[in-house]
Amino acid sequence: ITMAASAEESKVVEEDKARYPQCNHSVQSSSSYRFINGAGTSETTRRVIRVCPDFAPKEIYRSTDKSGDEEALKGGDALGGLGGLNNGKGPRQLDPALEKEMQEAMKNFEDMLKG
Repeated sequence: ITMAASAEESKVVEEDKARYPQCNHSVQSSSSYRFINGAGTSETTRRVIRVCPDFAPKEIYRSTDKSGDEEALKGGDALGGLGGLNNGKGPRQLDPALEKEMQEAMKNFEDMLKG
């Protein structure tokens, strides 16, 4: 997933190009995904780096977009604690397609370990 340039990022780059016309700018983005007890979160970070001759690259802009289960984003127990209960709603269920994919991955890993 790649985030598009925000208005703020575009403004920062435009001002930086005017101030440092001899420099180039590169954009780096990275994404990470985490699943904890069935709750998923994702984080995408976008950085703009100024690259000038005879100088070390310098980060001039960074933005991070986080999304996913609200409790997991806060660092809390995504299932609501005690025995996997979700605020009295019972156990949280995985998406069936995701659960099947995870089971297949575990089977492949077990087969690989068996040789």
